[in-house]
Amino acid sequence: MLIGLSPDAFNRNAFIFADPVLKFGVDAAWIEANRAHIPAADFDAYWNTRRYALPGINFNLKEVYLRLRGEFEEPIPPSLMERMALIGMMTGSRAGDSMPESIRETFTNAGAYLEAMAEAKKHDLSLYSFEHSPQRKLLNLYQGAQYSWIGAASDAELRAETLKLEQLYLRNFVVSQEQFHFLSETLRIARQGGAQVIVFWPRVNPYLRAAYRKEPRVQVIWQRVVELSKAAGAQAINLNEDGRLSCDAFYDASHMSATCFPELAGTLLGEFP
Repeated sequence: MLIGLSPDAFNRNAFIFADPVLKFGVDAAWIEANRAHIPAADFDAYWNTRRYALPGINFNLKEVYLRLRGEFEEPIPPSLMERMALIGMMTGSRAGDSMPESIRETFTNAGAYLEAMAEAKKHDLSLYSFEHSPQRKLLNLYQGAQYSWIGAASDAELRAETLKLEQLYLRNFVVSQEQFHFLSETLRIARQGGAQVIVFWPRVNPYLRAAYRKEPRVQVIWQRVVELSKAAGAQAINLNEDGRLSCDAFYDASHMSATCFPELAGTLLGEFP
């Protein structure tokens, strides 16, 4: 069992616990049983939205209207077009010639589904059909592996995004102590079920990596994660440590490029006995 954690998961001010976890990920019985561990602000967000929400549709009359009509007014996102162009370059250039055949085939097939997603009507409810969903087909390529995050941000883009993350999140970071309880419970249940568990800290771009190392609250979170993991017989791996990975390409400030996925998967899976 692999559990990937990021500092955002422990930032109470990010309200990730309220949305999407509480809104779409749990039921009323779980809420009742764990009420003492849910911050008041997160519970209020859950209480004020859950009763109006369908999966994927927040209470927004315009959005509901557009979905029922099946209209698509926005242009194809440039980032998606860039990814599609990169797929073409990677599968048709000399770089593509040196790519392992299985990965090259995945990129080629993914391109068709990414194109279908780009052309799809965002608000069309028929796209939520299990049979016709291009998202499902993309995820099903090679047993769930997918290569949507293709490409790499420039150094300037990584600097700018990191600065934005520092301003939005790190400067107002409040450690969510209750999340340690839920992590501990997850590890306990996994151990009871006989699962071998690796908890990993995802690798982020060098500028955000440096910001993490300077932020005491982030360091405290990781130290506590290591302690809880060891207590439950799990491994804790920090992919931001020097020498852990040789691939250092990033799709954005906090996500590695898909070109790093083969090495990433091999590194994590190789840690299991």
